[in-house]
Amino acid sequence: MSRPSTPSRGGPQLGPPMGSSMGGMPMPSTARPGSGFRTARLGTGTKAALPPTASGAGATSGVGVGIGLNTNVKVAERPVTQQGMVGLNPGKPLGPSRQVYDKSFFLTELRQKFKELTTVIQDMSTEIDEFERNSSTLVVLQKREGESKAEVKELQGKLADLNIILDKAGTDTHPDEIQSEYLKLKGKNDIERKRLNAVFTERSNMEQRIAEAEAQIAGHKRNIEGKLNELAPQKRKEYLELQAENGQLQLEKTRLENALQAINEDILVSRQEISVDHNKRQALHLTEQSVHISEKKFELEAAESKLNLDPEEQQRELVYKIRQDKADIDRLEEQAAALRTTISRLKNKVGSLELDRGGRGDSNVVSYSDLQGRQDKLNVMIEQLQSEISDGKSKLKEQKQNIVGTLESLLHVSNPKTNVENKLSDLQMELDYKQVQYKNSQHTNEQLEKELEIRKDELGKIDTLEDKIQKEMDSIHERRGVFQTEMSEFQNGEELKMKVDQLQQELDYCRKRLLERKDMLDSEVKGRKKEYDGKEHNLSSHPKFISFEKEEVKMRKMHQEIFALEDYIRQKESEADCSQLASDIVDTSDQVNSMIKKMILL
Repeated sequence: MSRPSTPSRGGPQLGPPMGSSMGGMPMPSTARPGSGFRTARLGTGTKAALPPTASGAGATSGVGVGIGLNTNVKVAERPVTQQGMVGLNPGKPLGPSRQVYDKSFFLTELRQKFKELTTVIQDMSTEIDEFERNSSTLVVLQKREGESKAEVKELQGKLADLNIILDKAGTDTHPDEIQSEYLKLKGKNDIERKRLNAVFTERSNMEQRIAEAEAQIAGHKRNIEGKLNELAPQKRKEYLELQAENGQLQLEKTRLENALQAINEDILVSRQEISVDHNKRQALHLTEQSVHISEKKFELEAAESKLNLDPEEQQRELVYKIRQDKADIDRLEEQAAALRTTISRLKNKVGSLELDRGGRGDSNVVSYSDLQGRQDKLNVMIEQLQSEISDGKSKLKEQKQNIVGTLESLLHVSNPKTNVENKLSDLQMELDYKQVQYKNSQHTNEQLEKELEIRKDELGKIDTLEDKIQKEMDSIHERRGVFQTEMSEFQNGEELKMKVDQLQQELDYCRKRLLERKDMLDSEVKGRKKEYDGKEHNLSSHPKFISFEKEEVKMRKMHQEIFALEDYIRQKESEADCSQLASDIVDTSDQVNSMIKKMILL
């Protein structure tokens, strides 16, 4: 067993007391003491061998004797000391001692942090003030910039005119040519001015005509209101009711027209698709055949059920049907009578309104013409009802004849059930065959649609490649033309040098002008800045400035609260909005009314 490292020198030795193997007696001075002592360390080779008496006394405690300097010492075979294996003694507590003794430490820390915060707040307030000053100066400078740009644009126009004159003078152009060109430009300007004046006068005339038309419309409205006020209260109420009903009918008409237009568009699209696609056309044909066959099936089943009934049941059914048809005819006659009374009442109203209108002008002709149109519609409706009544009577006669025929067939037909069953089985087989064909056509149609989509994608990729190639070719041609023009310009070096020198002179002149203007603007900005700083200082020193700032903070908070309340109100209004539910209810009621009307007409 290897011996651990000894503790630090001079430290206390932990473990059992020395000389425990000798009955608690102290160890002789010649024996090896604890390993912590410097003078008796084992294996150092600096101490002479002990006498035999010491070795005998220390043999029982396992204390070794000194060895020579050249002895081969093996650390792994080092014997354990008398006190055994012990740990290290730290000697003193680790880590720093207590540093905070009272609350003054925390107060100083808080004061330091408060100072840092105040410095940061001051820096931020100075930055905010500087930003506001810069923003105000920026507005002024932007205004100046706009004015300067306008002035520069005007000066550039004058410079272009002067350059044209200089070019003409430099190329020995005759003054007559310059005068003729000036006259041409002046004539163009005069023509443009005349055209603008004509447009302006036309616009003023149009505005005047619009104002006159609006005044006339307002006068007509006042006349209509006056004539309506002259009417009796009952007639005015009837007129307003008819007007409101007319508006509702117009809205219903527009809605139905839009629905009809959408249905017609869907029908056209479907017809186009069917005309183009053979599979869809075949599927439509098969669907029509299936519907026709199913109708035949239902008719045959109904006929079979009637034939299977007893004569008494058939007679009761026929009697019930006759009574129902008679009730329908009576109901239609009552409706026709009610419509006749309504038409007569409306005719009387129209006659009275026309009499009232006789001596009051023709301002309300449009409103009474609407009533006349409604009367025409009612006449058409009555004619349709009469035709429907006649059709119902003819159908009733046909049904009576059919009933007589079926009663006679009951007496003469011996066994109709087998024939009907054979027909039904044949129709069922044909229907199954058509359904199989329809499924196969659907499968082939889906495969063809997938193949068509794949081909369309490939064509789209090819088209995009062609477009890219064409764009690249166009860009190459454009670059080639630019390079050719540049090469033709670069061939004449003297002209290029003259142009560059002339452009340099113009730019130098513009640069000088702009520098002078910049210096002038800088001086003006400095003066305005000083004036602004003085005014700001005076304002900050005013006693009401702080109160105004506090009021502004309060106003900002109130605006924020108002915005939050408005957002909350909008949210609650959106949650409590029932317009969609009302529209759904109105649509459902319209559908129910239309169904009731259809049932009444049937």
